Amino acid sequence: MRLKDKVALITAATTTQGREQARLFADEGARVILLDPDDEARGALLAELAATGGEADALPLDPDDVAQWESAVKTVRDRFGGVDILVHNARSDATHRIPEIAAEEWESSLGGATGAFLGIRSVLESMMQRGAGSIVLVTSVAALAPPRGISEAHAAMAGALRILAKDVSSDYAADGVRCNAVLAGLVDSGLLGAEKDSDSGLAEQVRLVTPMRRAGTHSEVAQAVLFLASDEASFITGTELVVDGGYVAF
Repeated sequence: MRLKDKVALITAATTTQGREQARLFADEGARVILLDPDDEARGALLAELAATGGEADALPLDPDDVAQWESAVKTVRDRFGGVDILVHNARSDATHRIPEIAAEEWESSLGGATGAFLGIRSVLESMMQRGAGSIVLVTSVAALAPPRGISEAHAAMAGALRILAKDVSSDYAADGVRCNAVLAGLVDSGLLGAEKDSDSGLAEQVRLVTPMRRAGTHSEVAQAVLFLASDEASFITGTELVVDGGYVAF
């Protein structure tokens, strides 16, 4: 098992991508901690994992809430001794372009980067004490090549996560902490973390310029996250793994 006895925190755990990661990590032997603000959905996923023999726990978390981060990580450290893996699934509900976007929508979108910062800050001490840890920030290829028509707020959030992964990796590599990003292209019906844009024709635009001529699946993205989280990627830090069917290369 690739994650046997690892304690793995997954944010936005009840989203489609979060659920795929949780199932995969549990299958690979991790103790999965589901972090999500939706009590009902979080409980349903916890029950599903338990029914299939997975080891999991669930805690409420709004990723922009400092107190909830501190409480969640303290609970995990008290129960299981520490944190080995943090997967932060960043989301942006921004759909407007600069001429129409309100300041509140811009700030809300950038909250995806704020949540990543708060999560990293919360787990760093535990990982450094253990002498090892893996942080994976999951967002879209807008960090590298924003599709024409996507909200600049989403692209700014994705770009911030990409740079944050690089900065964290260089600062804490000597402490055994790795930090990488997964940048996904078109997945199912939209860009990962920007699903609201799928109604605008953006998804079809991206598909047409994706060399593989199809959307990826959440399972394919989750496999990339698993790789970076695992010890198989022990010499990989500060980089991004692009899962996009060739979109960026095109």
